[in-house]
Amino acid sequence: MNKDPWTTVAYRALPTADEMPPVYHEWLHWLPLYEDKPIHTVRAYGQGVRRVVSYMDVGPGGFGPDSLDQAGLTDTVRSMRSDPEVSRATLNQTLAALKSFFDFCIADRLVKQVPDIARIRKVARLDVPQVDPEYYRPDEIRELYTEASSQDNGQGRVRWASRDLAMC
Repeated sequence: MNKDPWTTVAYRALPTADEMPPVYHEWLHWLPLYEDKPIHTVRAYGQGVRRVVSYMDVGPGGFGPDSLDQAGLTDTVRSMRSDPEVSRATLNQTLAALKSFFDFCIADRLVKQVPDIARIRKVARLDVPQVDPEYYRPDEIRELYTEASSQDNGQGRVRWASRDLAMC
């Protein structure tokens, strides 16, 4: 990652929307109508699909519903995952865009089968990490209540240091 804030970072050149095939534009029109996506999401999803095309061996005009099978998309996502300029959030957004594109393709009967995005997320290790919560044990909860209800200073005021220590 570039540490100098004044140095320009060269981003990957994506195909322009004009270079993309008609099915891409039909999908973009479909998004707000059938998925209720706001304009900024439509723009981001469009960029996500164009990002995938930039990693493929096919040109933007040749991209279509059947351009990617499970193995091909997995390889493409692995290439993107190994690129230091593609963040995990960008990759997640790209996969969300692809899922939407493939949903459109199925709905319009352009293909019968599409790649399994959930499986690709697992292969690329993009699952959201789950952290087990820490719970108080019953005896710790009793100690908290005891400390909170104690009037050990004779004035009935909260001893903040004791209270804070009891909560640690």
